[in-house]
Amino acid sequence: MDVRFVKPFFYEGELFAWLANTGHWPDTGGSVPGGFSANATEVEQEGLRLPPVKL
Repeated sequence: MDVRFVKPFFYEGELFAWLANTGHWPDTGGSVPGGFSANATEVEQEGLRLPPVKL
């Protein structure tokens, strides 16, 4: 399970490249290592929530 951020990079007004950063979803925070806790009482304790957004 990965999460990826992708952004176009423009140079002198033209598309030059696509920049991307990939991270392992369970490593994006939370109250325990891995990001998923069976004892969590609030959604914020399960790690970072990133909804898909078109920018």
